[in-house]
Amino acid sequence: KLWTWKIMKEIEIYQVIETLKEKIVYLQFQKQDGSIRTMRATLSSEYLPIFEGNPSRAKSDQKLSVWDVDLGSWRGFSWDKLQVFDGEDVVVIR
Repeated sequence: KLWTWKIMKEIEIYQVIETLKEKIVYLQFQKQDGSIRTMRATLSSEYLPIFEGNPSRAKSDQKLSVWDVDLGSWRGFSWDKLQVFDGEDVVVIR
């Protein structure tokens, strides 16, 4: 039996959020249906839509909502389903 090892970079939640606030990041995560989504995402105000009023997005410490630059809409993922962040295989630590 052939074994393969995948080296995962440990990354903390605050590092993910701060990086997303600074730039567009390539990321990949597993969706609820088991399929994989890859996207270019950001939380940088430079790329986010301008809202009038106060848009409400559900807050959760289990998930993060990000702006999908290519689709022009919000997408969310669970922290434990994030697989690739900024081009590196990752595991999120708390």
